[in-house]
Amino acid sequence: MRRIATLEDEKLAARFGDYLLVQKIENRVDAEGDGSCSVWVHDEDHVETAREMFERFERNPDAAEFAAAGRAAKEIRGEREKERARSRSKVVDVRTTWASRGVSAMGPVTLTLIIASVIVGVLSQLGRDMTILRWLFITEPAGEGYWYYLRRTIEQWQLWRFVTPIFIHFGILHIVFNLWWTKDLAGMIEYQRGSRHLAIFVIVVAVISNYAQYALSGPYFGGMSGIVYALFGYIWIRSRMQPGSGFVMPQSTVVILMLWFFICWFGMFGFSVANVAHTAGLLCGCGAGWLAARWPRR
Repeated sequence: MRRIATLEDEKLAARFGDYLLVQKIENRVDAEGDGSCSVWVHDEDHVETAREMFERFERNPDAAEFAAAGRAAKEIRGEREKERARSRSKVVDVRTTWASRGVSAMGPVTLTLIIASVIVGVLSQLGRDMTILRWLFITEPAGEGYWYYLRRTIEQWQLWRFVTPIFIHFGILHIVFNLWWTKDLAGMIEYQRGSRHLAIFVIVVAVISNYAQYALSGPYFGGMSGIVYALFGYIWIRSRMQPGSGFVMPQSTVVILMLWFFICWFGMFGFSVANVAHTAGLLCGCGAGWLAARWPRR
């Protein structure tokens, strides 16, 4: 940055600074201790051009080209301030955006998912009582002939079965794990995108992940984890491709959920896990997050 001029009159210094700005020469006008003002040019490449302009300005500071610069410079500064305001609005403070939101901030769809799962868990004694579960599995309990029962489900218009397995949980750890992540992940999407968006997302993912799991293992499965991994995949990809979207996915959460994902696939538990539903949900969520970040307006 170089000083190219010093003027006794503050108004004249500001006028010349405005003229330089209109000519796309970044500058700064500083008041000196003796009452004069110095004009500084930021870019060294513009110093000689600015000095030539100052020579013309000294000869006739009231010329039309200098007098008219004030209004144009004001418009330029106004546009820059608007752009700075837009940039500030896109900044996400991870410390306050999500941590400050509690249960009361959850939307109706998130609450419905949690409450419905709890009710089903209580009525079914977390999977031990089949009285209610036989109406929530993707098909009626069956031995062989899975496709016959799936066709029968569609013919009898029991279409809720393609969604309701997400509310079935087997054991306290199963339901606590799933609903804890549902609260955080579904709540974030509902907060950012709205209840309608979340409801459609959950229904579509539930149908895809439940069908995929049924095709490989039959009707005896349940849990919200396919939805959880879809929510996780959506937020994970969206937050990285579009940092200003408002979605936040800490690296620690990525590590925990992906570690759990592979632990389940390698069969390190003594019980069966709906790994296909996990995988289908994760792929759906990542794909939806990629599309949303690539074409956010659509």
